[in-house]
Amino acid sequence: MRQDRRKVMIGAGAALLAAGAWAQPRPLALRVVMSGHSLTDPIRDPLEAMVRAAGGPRASVELSTIPGSPLEWRWTHAPGLDLRARVAEFDVVVLTERVALSNTVPYHHSAEYALRFAQLAWAAGAEALLFASWVGLDTGPAFVGQGSDPDAGLAWRERLDREHAAWEEIRAHVNANRPDHAPQMRLVPAIAVMAALHDTIETGQAPLADIRALFADEIHPSPLGAWVVALVHFAVIYRRNPAGLTRPVGITPAAAAWIEDLVWRVVTAHPGSGVQP
Repeated sequence: MRQDRRKVMIGAGAALLAAGAWAQPRPLALRVVMSGHSLTDPIRDPLEAMVRAAGGPRASVELSTIPGSPLEWRWTHAPGLDLRARVAEFDVVVLTERVALSNTVPYHHSAEYALRFAQLAWAAGAEALLFASWVGLDTGPAFVGQGSDPDAGLAWRERLDREHAAWEEIRAHVNANRPDHAPQMRLVPAIAVMAALHDTIETGQAPLADIRALFADEIHPSPLGAWVVALVHFAVIYRRNPAGLTRPVGITPAAAAWIEDLVWRVVTAHPGSGVQP
């Protein structure tokens, strides 16, 4: 009976997408699982708070994470929540890869393992999304020759564009191998939001003085950064504007509204998000 229901959901989902259903908000009761690492972990709590503030259920997001892990490792070494065994429990699977992609893709078959996880989700009637995260702030000429990352000597803002393109290559590979019945893999473009925030801060037009306000260290998000990235997830997963739902401690209503507006504009302008204004 469950398999029959899943088949009906898959067929209905394909038909709706063909009719342009990407513009429609998705239910707040979606069961979401995030497969990732330590950049994923801080996102769940602010994301769940947004879902509750919007009228959704208390617990709708679960984590299947291993610190520092690429997709390949999570496929072959099950996290505490074994996504391969429990994927049928979820409606949305949010995947991410270890960063920097410049130092992961050449060694860990990122596109192929993203496809494997997407196929797992599609077979269970779930949607697969790709969370495009950022690189650490400790990058640039002073870091040339440190470690094995070939892009270590590039400035952070330049690297965001290069990494963004690499995320899109992974997504393109997944979608090129997508069965007809499955929805396209959409992008959670947190990296594009980071770039937009950086650029507006540089021009003095943002309510933040330094991009480092989004970070607890050189790569992990601060509470403010986690809230910003959760805004991006909420907008893409539920295809809804997250404005006015929650506000982190220490941020004025005006600053929060400015950030929410920027996130919504970036997400709805991004062709890979599948979200329309």
